[in-house]
Amino acid sequence: MELTEGSIIKVLPGGEKLLWGGTRRGVKLSRPVEAGTLFDPDKTKCPFHRDDEKSLAEYHNGEIRVLSNVFTPHKNHRLVIARDCSDEWFVRTLGGPEFLATCMEAIGTIASHDGEELALGVHVLRGQNVPHLHWHVYGYWKEEELDLARETEWTRPEENPDLFVISSENFSVVARGPKVGQLILIPSGGEPLSLLDHHAEVAGLLYDLVYRTNRAFVSTQGEMPRYTISGRCSADGKLRYFLYTPELQMLGCSDDLADLNGTARARTWSPEETAKYLVENILSSID
Repeated sequence: MELTEGSIIKVLPGGEKLLWGGTRRGVKLSRPVEAGTLFDPDKTKCPFHRDDEKSLAEYHNGEIRVLSNVFTPHKNHRLVIARDCSDEWFVRTLGGPEFLATCMEAIGTIASHDGEELALGVHVLRGQNVPHLHWHVYGYWKEEELDLARETEWTRPEENPDLFVISSENFSVVARGPKVGQLILIPSGGEPLSLLDHHAEVAGLLYDLVYRTNRAFVSTQGEMPRYTISGRCSADGKLRYFLYTPELQMLGCSDDLADLNGTARARTWSPEETAKYLVENILSSID
């Protein structure tokens, strides 16, 4: 895929690839996660209230809009975004099951019409200081060969029973990934499924996942985790996976060295321990 003008991909000595540039440039010193209050509408003007901008599409009587993302290194970058600001709990739970289902329907519609590999994602309290829920949808890199077998071979629940967490009729959640506490939502049969056709089921399982982990991963200081959800859709609109990444461990020296040397990254516990902990605690995390 052609990158946005001015975007650059560089490969580090250890093989890791980095992307920057495009319409997002310059040093930015705003770090809202360091502030005592993440959301303060009296001090922070919401940059996502763009009422004068024409939507690319709208859903649920305008409650959800699709807008172009202005500042990005990605080409064809869109936001699937709530019309209004809300509150922290709305953002933490991705808007609730009904709202999330409509978001998945909107993203599934985009994916089924774009005709290219797509990346999907939402950041929950990670670097944001306004409670305006929004999903990112943009084209994935076509200039890089996609190793799809690598993405799925180690996530099939039947081959990794110690990693299994929860499931629905057609999808499963397993503990796997390079970061502590990561979970992957995948089609149980190993083959991608239409996100548009299964948007309600995917939304229900995603909501179940974040609602439960919000409680299961509460820190000893009483804080729920910040997290991101990232995903991939095929060129014909089929969901490959969603990856849930909670912020449970600070990056350390081994991460810095691995960036340049391709060496091992130290982690505080294993995916098997994540799965065991969640299976034991997940039922008690529901009110």
